[in-house]
Amino acid sequence: MQGESRARNKACKYGNAQRQTTILGYAMKKYSINISGHATSISLEEPFWQALNDIAKKQGKSLNQIITEIDKRRSESNLSAAVRVFILNYLQEELSNK
Repeated sequence: MQGESRARNKACKYGNAQRQTTILGYAMKKYSINISGHATSISLEEPFWQALNDIAKKQGKSLNQIITEIDKRRSESNLSAAVRVFILNYLQEELSNK
């Protein structure tokens, strides 16, 4: 019984990332966008899309404008990762200004 519990805890320890996605319900959503005349798609979890929409509205820009700016500034990372980092940096800056 105790060995079973340890095995279950070990499985949970190494499977957290996958389980959190399922438990919290943050499904990936794929959106088609146009960046500088080039059609592409980007996959993000819904909370990130909402945050990006909020940032775009606050800055008076469209999603395409924001994503195009992010795309121009990113280095080797993929676009989805660059968008997540942009959102994190934006929110951290907002918190530090309060």
